[in-house]
Order: sequence, then structure tokens, then C-alpha cells
Amino acid sequence: YSTDIKFKVNNFSKENAQLFEKKWDEIRDALLETFNLLKVFGFNDYTLTSKNSILPIVYWIYHNKIYKDFSTKIEYKNQRLEIKKWLHISLLKQLFSGTSDSVLSQIRRAFSPEKLTTSSYPIQEIFSFVKKDISIGSEFIEELLNIQYEEAQSFSILALLFPHLDYKNNSFHKDHLHPKDEFKNLSNEDKTKYSWGQYNSICNLQMLDANENMSKNGKSLNEWVEKEVKTKDRTTFLENHLIPDVDLELNNFDNFYTSRKKILTIKLTDLLS
Repeated sequence: YSTDIKFKVNNFSKENAQLFEKKWDEIRDALLETFNLLKVFGFNDYTLTSKNSILPIVYWIYHNKIYKDFSTKIEYKNQRLEIKKWLHISLLKQLFSGTSDSVLSQIRRAFSPEKLTTSSYPIQEIFSFVKKDISIGSEFIEELLNIQYEEAQSFSILALLFPHLDYKNNSFHKDHLHPKDEFKNLSNEDKTKYSWGQYNSICNLQMLDANENMSKNGKSLNEWVEKEVKTKDRTTFLENHLIPDVDLELNNFDNFYTSRKKILTIKLTDLLS
């Protein structure tokens, strides 16, 4: 529990080095289990936009001595969900941009010995000590919904919206609901109103199981939905994919976009609040 966590020469004293060496096996195991957890969440080097964001997770796992199979044991399911939420929020709010040392120092106050318990990951305590804006207002949600397909943050948003997929084995694909090749077929009015930036945004994206995406394979949104609901309940299918129950033909893109934006706004506000 060193009082100074900054990465500087003075902190690499002989005493600290000896302690680090003595505890290395546990530190290594905590690091490895944290990366196992990141794999379960589906993160990779590109979508994990801040490496500093995993340090509180390593710290919590290490001090709770649960670095063996934490990423898979059923008994830790709730804690994994808490950590997942924390990680996505911290990345989306860019908590570690700028003076990350200061933020880490603030966060560690939430990990005092009496609070280090395996019963829960201290999300609320962390946010109570962080001196950055972590509020989830309408403007922030609007910014998230404008994130583009290619942007790293799109993974966090879509993984939150579609939590049921097999992220551990990378069995998921980002998908344009209205296929990207159909943008050129929008009416001139919709092209002017929405532009590629909105057609290519979260409002027209979903995360699909890899096999389901192969089945979709460039079909129009309406064609794909009609094919799928022949063997499934339509209402349930639309709800699971966060698709509005409106006319899904491309010529109704205006209504589709507005309706889906409302669905995602409510969903993200609920997930992130």
C-alpha cells in the first residue's frame, strides 16, 4: 500500500524491489487472470483504449487473492458483471485521459483494506472518489450514439447493448442493420438529412453472433428480419436485437433511425446510470 504510485525512479527503491520480488508469483497470477477476464469480455489491444483502466482490476484481484479461475467460476459471476460495467464506463468516459496518475491515486482510496472484499467490486466507491465528470446525461448518450463503426469505442457500446454473445471466443461481428452498401440507395432527402456519419453510427449497428451474421450476409434489414421471424417470435426477436417494430424497408429509414435512437437512448441510460 505505497502512498505514491507514480512511475518514477524514486519509487523503485531496494525495499520496493525486494517486496515486488517476494510477491511476484501472486502479482503475476493476478495480471494473468485479469487478462483472462479481458478475453472473456472480448477486448483486444485496439478496443481496450486505456491500459491504465485495468490496474484497479488487477489490484482488486490481487488483494482478494482470487487470481485462480476468477474469470470462469460461477460464484464470481456478479463480480465479473460489476467489473465489466466499470470497465466499459471508464473507457467510454475516458476516465484515464490526461493525468492518469492522479485518477489512479483517487481510485485507490476506494480500495482501503476494509473495502477489499470479494463480495463486490467497489464501483460506487470508485466513482465517489474520482474528481472527473462521470455523469451519464443526454448529451453524453447522444455522443455515444454518434460513434462510428470503425471507432474503438463502438465495441464497448455494442458489447453493453448485446451482452449475451460469446465474446471470449471472438464469436461476434459488428453489423450494419441496413447494410452499408445500401446507403447509396437512400432517398436524396435522407442522404442530406442523415449523411454517412449517421448511417454508419451506433444507431444503425448491432452485434451479432458470427453464424447469425453469416446468415444475414448482406440481406436488406427487412428481408433478414422476415426470414428470421418465420421460426421465431417476432416481438422477442426485435426486442433482443433492439430493432424498432416499424416498417424496415430502406425507404422508411427516417422513421427507423428515429425509433431506434429512442430505444438505444433508453437502454444505454439504464445500463450506464
